[in-house]
Amino acid sequence: MKTNLILGTVMILAVLLSPACEYFKPDNFPSPDCKIGTPFRLWHGQSTDCEEGNVTFTGDVQDSRCPTTVTCVWEGRVDVEVQVGNELVKLGLPDDAQLGSSKATVGDYEIELLDVFPAPITADPIPNESYRIKLVIKEL
Repeated sequence: MKTNLILGTVMILAVLLSPACEYFKPDNFPSPDCKIGTPFRLWHGQSTDCEEGNVTFTGDVQDSRCPTTVTCVWEGRVDVEVQVGNELVKLGLPDDAQLGSSKATVGDYEIELLDVFPAPITADPIPNESYRIKLVIKEL
């Protein structure tokens, strides 16, 4: 009897909250403000207009960072692709001369990857649509 009551409550909550899941998709978030020198965040697939052109977080995320629940010898690395105007830019963390930079020059601007969210918790892959990046664009 108690199990049926709990199961029924869970099912009712699932039905009532399912429209909220649709609202929290990145497509439904407003475009972030992109101001030169001010950090901003983009969800995977999201775009924003900046002074140097449209910026879109696109492409597959390559994430080999150490899960937070594990002790690793190497912290790992994460690489992302950002479309800036007509140019595809690859950025990575941590900044490394051999593996790739966290900064790139596009025209008269420098774009820098500051952080990638979420950090892996387990070894399970994170879907691209769950990623969010923090960027800053500076004038050269």
